[in-house]
Amino acid sequence: MSDTEQLPSDNRTKHNHEQEKLWKELRIDFRLESFGFPDNKIYGIVKVIPESSRKLIETFVLVVNKTNRIEFDCRYKTIAASGLNTKRKNPQAYIEAIPKNKNWTEKMKKSDTCNFYFSDVAFSLNPTISFEWLDDEEDPRTYLIIQWSHIGDSRAQKYILCLDGAEIQYIRQKQINDAFEVKIDGFKPGETHTFELIAKTNNGKETCRSDLMHFTVPDKGSIEEGSVEFINITDEPMPPNLPIIPFRDEENEKEFKPIPNTKYVDPPPSPPPPIKPLLRKLKPCTCCKHLPHNKFPGIQHYFNDTTLVSPRPTSPLRRGKKPEIDDHDDDNDVIITINFK
Repeated sequence: MSDTEQLPSDNRTKHNHEQEKLWKELRIDFRLESFGFPDNKIYGIVKVIPESSRKLIETFVLVVNKTNRIEFDCRYKTIAASGLNTKRKNPQAYIEAIPKNKNWTEKMKKSDTCNFYFSDVAFSLNPTISFEWLDDEEDPRTYLIIQWSHIGDSRAQKYILCLDGAEIQYIRQKQINDAFEVKIDGFKPGETHTFELIAKTNNGKETCRSDLMHFTVPDKGSIEEGSVEFINITDEPMPPNLPIIPFRDEENEKEFKPIPNTKYVDPPPSPPPPIKPLLRKLKPCTCCKHLPHNKFPGIQHYFNDTTLVSPRPTSPLRRGKKPEIDDHDDDNDVIITINFK
């Protein structure tokens, strides 16, 4: 018996109302780690807001392409979902949270929908399985189709296919291609199996192993051929070396790229403004009342011009005033240079 059931009836009702209020305020924040993913595996983060209300959830359900529903532990804060059909157009996923109390009016909480796509890059060993039915009413056969991409010669010189824990087929180095497709018959609808793929080097060292895939053989009439997805979910964070593809704003079709951590550098100083040459305007000679001479008349001619001698100041030196000049001191004589053309 739970602690809630041990409470008196009135207290239990009050406690239930408080819990239902917390459930109504609860939000599921589900975000994918990238917009594009290699292989057939997506990585995401699952947050419950507030985190203290996670205890109200019985289970999470990952809904892929609005049709495939996969339950997983509500304690998962990071998820990795493998086995998705990479040929689907415009794939999407969201998460539903199912409460422990089935009597509450709001039966489910739903996160926002995340769009994504798959690139053609082979990052790890993630096979995809599907089924094909033989068009023969007298001998109806169901084929299990296994597809995967080669993860590189340095990591795989041999592949081993394991069904229900037993090694059933070997693909050796001479048979290795860029992509593989293996068909296995003898399956019946309703049977439950597991599949696993292992990569090894020639010396027998295991380099990579796929997630263990659980599947039930579907009936031919129950699904469209090629549309079924056998998805496996684990509590696995995204690998740090996974290539990231930025998200896209659907309205503006712009990619949101992270800002690189570059060191700030001061911009180069702007060039100084050009220096204008200081031109002295020539005044007419006051002694002869005409424009400057065409020929140099001699320096004595200009010493006779009284306008070229600074007058003696009659007041104390102030800001903006010229200093006094001693007429008897040759060092204080005013000298003006005039250039003639």
